[in-house]
Amino acid sequence: MSDHQLPADITNLLSRLRARIQRYVLIEGLTSLLAVMGILFWLSLGLDWSYFWIQRADLPRWVRFLVEISGICLCLSLLLVWVAIRFFRSFRQRALALVLERRFPELNDRLITAIELGEREPTAAPLSQTMLAQTVEEAREASSRLDLSSVFDRRPLLRAGISASCLTISILAFALCFTDVFETWFRRNVLLANEGWRRATAVDVAILAEPDDREVLFQDRTYKHPRGSDLKILATVLSGMQVPTDVQFRYVQSDGTRGRRVMSQLGQNQFKDTLDKVTHSLDFYLMAGDAHREMYHVEVVDPPRIDQLLLQARYPAYTGLNQTDEATGPDGRVPKPVLGTQVSLPVGTDFLLAAVTNKPLVKVRVQTSGYVLEVTRDTTQLTLFQQGGQNRGGSYSIPHTTNWIAEDGRGFSIPFLLGGASQQTVVAENSNVVLPLRLPPSGELQITLTDTDDIRGAESSKLAINSIEDKIPEFDIQLRGIASSITRKAIIPVTGTVKDDYGVMESHFFYKVDSNDSQVRSFPVSPQNKKVFELKQSEKQPWLRFDVLPLELKPGQKLSIAVQAADGDNISGPHLALSENYNFVVVTDEELLSQLYARELNLRQRLEQIITEVQRTQTGLILARQQVKDLLDLRAAPIRPAAANAPSGPPKTPEKDVPPADDAAVSARQGKLDQLDVSTKDSAERALFDVRKNRPETEAIARNLEDIREEMVNNGVDTPLSLQRLDEKLIGPLNAIHKRDFEAVDQRLGLFRLDLQENRSALNRLDECVLLVDQLKRKLETVLNEMRKMETYKELLERLKTIKALQEALKKRTETENKRSIIKKLK
Repeated sequence: MSDHQLPADITNLLSRLRARIQRYVLIEGLTSLLAVMGILFWLSLGLDWSYFWIQRADLPRWVRFLVEISGICLCLSLLLVWVAIRFFRSFRQRALALVLERRFPELNDRLITAIELGEREPTAAPLSQTMLAQTVEEAREASSRLDLSSVFDRRPLLRAGISASCLTISILAFALCFTDVFETWFRRNVLLANEGWRRATAVDVAILAEPDDREVLFQDRTYKHPRGSDLKILATVLSGMQVPTDVQFRYVQSDGTRGRRVMSQLGQNQFKDTLDKVTHSLDFYLMAGDAHREMYHVEVVDPPRIDQLLLQARYPAYTGLNQTDEATGPDGRVPKPVLGTQVSLPVGTDFLLAAVTNKPLVKVRVQTSGYVLEVTRDTTQLTLFQQGGQNRGGSYSIPHTTNWIAEDGRGFSIPFLLGGASQQTVVAENSNVVLPLRLPPSGELQITLTDTDDIRGAESSKLAINSIEDKIPEFDIQLRGIASSITRKAIIPVTGTVKDDYGVMESHFFYKVDSNDSQVRSFPVSPQNKKVFELKQSEKQPWLRFDVLPLELKPGQKLSIAVQAADGDNISGPHLALSENYNFVVVTDEELLSQLYARELNLRQRLEQIITEVQRTQTGLILARQQVKDLLDLRAAPIRPAAANAPSGPPKTPEKDVPPADDAAVSARQGKLDQLDVSTKDSAERALFDVRKNRPETEAIARNLEDIREEMVNNGVDTPLSLQRLDEKLIGPLNAIHKRDFEAVDQRLGLFRLDLQENRSALNRLDECVLLVDQLKRKLETVLNEMRKMETYKELLERLKTIKALQEALKKRTETENKRSIIKKLK
């Protein structure tokens, strides 16, 4: 019997069973899936919340994404396995019949037999057909009484339903009671938003950067810190948030060093901590209640610094220090490297403060005692300090004609002027900044750099710029061949130098007669801005002369002469300087000659003293000759030892005329030798000392005579005979005596002393010395005799002066008596 031959009751029974099974599978699978979804909700919420509670940080988005994707994949897998596959599974009648046979034993395999027989090919045996029909009938009757609902085990469905219900109710209750938390979870774990959990504490983290502890915020949780500086971290609890009891600072450096520190509380809601001298990059986070524990990175970089500082100086023109070339002309700038912390420049120097830095810059700040200059690539701002009413203060913008910061940022160049007292105006009346920027004569620049990493130099580079004040001219001058007494026709030679640190621009004579006003007289030569101006007419005439004759002075008048000089300083000068005053009195020719004779008389007395000392030296040498001879004789006489001290053996025949000697004789002889030796050496030393003393004195007499000669010439009281006498009979011979005769005596005396020291025969050397000293004395006496020849003439001149003075006195007395007699007659 074929399948369609089964009774309709059996077919309907199996269809109803199939439908019941699908419905059961669908309900049980969906409720189980709902329970799993509830469990996934709590697991996701627990994971996210636990991580936040433990780490005080939000679970990363990528973790939440993985959790969401894993949950979706799990739910889809369970839906497929627990619902779709089971629901759409094909149920054969035989399988359904076996389910009923197991659940209802009273079927006694009739239902399964009917289905199996119906699936076979029909047979022709009548008996078989009858039996099959009977079995099918019995199965139909038995199945009509079956309760299909009892086929299913309702406990799994009940458990799934209870679990799904409990989880659903718990989730709904949680969503109603903690709506904000549920919504936060939904946005974080379903929508995957970057929203964080609501916290009781929230802090802002900043860096107190040097200098001035300026507050710097992190950029993308990264901050660049200057190497070697202190790292000051500031945590500020946001307004309205809970302030934690403490805040921990935990860090790890790039070299592996780890640390944790408790930050110090400042006020009500701020915490601070400092790491000293940080040299390695580090990562850190803060533990502050339930606040975000975000990781911050501090990258340690080199701070901006000046690698090279150079002053491109243009000095004042009067100094002559500027470079001269075809490109820059006579006022080209001179590079002046700055090697320390200070530099000195002449007042009025215009210079560029040029620097090369190790990093690109965005800002340069220069502070002086009068203003602050802030230079960026686009703007330059000057803030003028208000100082006692002299400066009105305020901020002023400087237009950019050229960029003061280099194109690559690795340097800057700022114009300055080291002004004098009249060059201190920084801002003009029209509120325009005066360029180059003015600096006081002595001050300090504080240079602060800010680089592209927003790092400001912790320590300002300090440069002290001191002004070199132009000194007044200095004099090193003296008179030549002139004394304080002069004649009316005298010339006054002045020699020496006038010095100035940058050059003498002008120099002249500055003179005054009696109490009259001072006057000037130009030099015949110009200083030509020389640093050392020599007062000389030419190489042949190394002096400048002041002629007295044009002044038409009379005896008794007084003249004062000095040299005045001025430099070329056109900024704080020019500086005038006056040399020492030289005072003169005008006398007659006779008075001057009388003074010169008095000076020559003094020189003659000094020469007489020298001759006396030379005579004493000659006498001493003559006396020393006998001592030297005795010393030589005593050394030449042999000594025979006494008999008691003679050696053993046969006696020797004594030498002729040599008496035997004992120890006392030997000692007496040695004592005599020592005495003579010391005495002769003292004589040599004394003679040498006297000669070396008299030699410079003789030279001094010659120099003084030369001065007398020059003074005679300069005063116009010389005659050919007087000059010939001085040149040929006094000065010339004295110079020859000084250079040749004294030198010869000195050499012979030195050899004589050397012979005595080396115990050689010095008698002949001594005779030479005596002869040379005698010749020296005779030449000095010749000069002395020449000086004495003038004595009679000089004395006669003095007597004439005395007679003239008596005549003048008698004349005055006669005039007085005449006045008295006339007065008496009138009475």
